[in-house]
Amino acid sequence: MAERNRRRALQKLEEIGASEHIEFMFKDGSVRQGYLYDVDQAELYYTTTPVTSDSFGEGSKVDPRDYLPNIPLHDLGYVLSLTTGRKISLMPFHS
Repeated sequence: MAERNRRRALQKLEEIGASEHIEFMFKDGSVRQGYLYDVDQAELYYTTTPVTSDSFGEGSKVDPRDYLPNIPLHDLGYVLSLTTGRKISLMPFHS
């Protein structure tokens, strides 16, 4: 059951558009804002600038300092899209 809930949460995270402004709420109550650009089984990757097709690879227009440290999913309480209002709980990743 827990594994299924984790898969569903990952699927919802993958549906978030790269241009959506996101609020990341940590378990400790702290909040960060940014743009989600990747997610895997254990971590979420984000940046301070919207992600476009020019964001990656040779000739990228994004300053590498805009990419922030990846966040372990078990450290987050939820992810909220400030663009759409969609809230995704990350409780299934808490042990």
